[in-house]
Amino acid sequence: MEHKMNPADVALQDQIRAASADAAGLGVAEGWGAPRKISVEQAPQWYRTASATMQQALASGELTYCAHLDGGPQPVALLAEEPKRWYCLPCFRRAQATRRCLGCGAPSGELTPRGRHEDVIQGPVVTYSMVRCPACYQRGRTVPATFGRG
Repeated sequence: MEHKMNPADVALQDQIRAASADAAGLGVAEGWGAPRKISVEQAPQWYRTASATMQQALASGELTYCAHLDGGPQPVALLAEEPKRWYCLPCFRRAQATRRCLGCGAPSGELTPRGRHEDVIQGPVVTYSMVRCPACYQRGRTVPATFGRG
């Protein structure tokens, strides 16, 4: 049986596609490279934990967001160390300077070859970002599913 979408569903799907296209452009602009599709089961634990925390906060009304997110289709970023808050792109870029390592909680340092390492996962609407300091990155790719203020 085929499900017909009502105009509100069509509009929502259009907004999701527009925000996703904007977010894919963000990835190129930020130097993350082209998005790569993976299943949720293949995603790292930090992403699954951040996503679940964000969805729970959204359902309970505890999700916060910057004042620049006005409800129209636009990219939204989520920091793994703060999974109960959505950021617009300019606020996401400003937050980069003060980010903390998800592994140890220390300031993660600058995003350079010798500085912090950033892992990014692009969801349908939300771009998830996790940073690690050089020491935690060198210790391995396993990151505990714990968050600072999240």
